[in-house]
Amino acid sequence: MREQRDGRCNVPVADDGHREINVKVAVLVATGGEILATIPADVVCPSVEAYTAETVRRISEGIAVAGPGPEPSWFRTRILYSW
Repeated sequence: MREQRDGRCNVPVADDGHREINVKVAVLVATGGEILATIPADVVCPSVEAYTAETVRRISEGIAVAGPGPEPSWFRTRILYSW
């Protein structure tokens, strides 16, 4: 990964030689199903964080289901990158 090589990310190497980044994302969904926000948490790579937030937003568009009540609802998901 370029960010690792260029020193922008510090992803530790596991005993078996692979690396993983587990990106948790909070998703705010409006009552009409629109995605209002995607907020990644605890990420060691800013570029992976931004990419993941946008990916979750795009995947969620059109399939998000509004939560109960008149207010927007928070949901969570995650994406695991492994190499």
